Amino acid sequence: MSQEFEDAAFGMKEGEISNPVKDEDGYHIIKVVEIKEAKEANYEDSKEEITKLLLRQKAKEKFSNWYEELAANYKIENYLEAK
Repeated sequence: MSQEFEDAAFGMKEGEISNPVKDEDGYHIIKVVEIKEAKEANYEDSKEEITKLLLRQKAKEKFSNWYEELAANYKIENYLEAK
């Protein structure tokens, strides 16, 4: 979490909506729905989330490698990018 995002999010009260917050990922509007007490993370409570995160990272890496191989061997035109 970027410092700009963290400062905005943790400086708000429950139910508040932020002004646009700019960070390295772009602009964000934050709405605080619920505030929970911080607690110590442990493996058993986080195991499923960690597994999903690692699988997403691995899939992203595999896709990037696959796409780079295709791009090296074929002419690929991206019509979504502005010219």
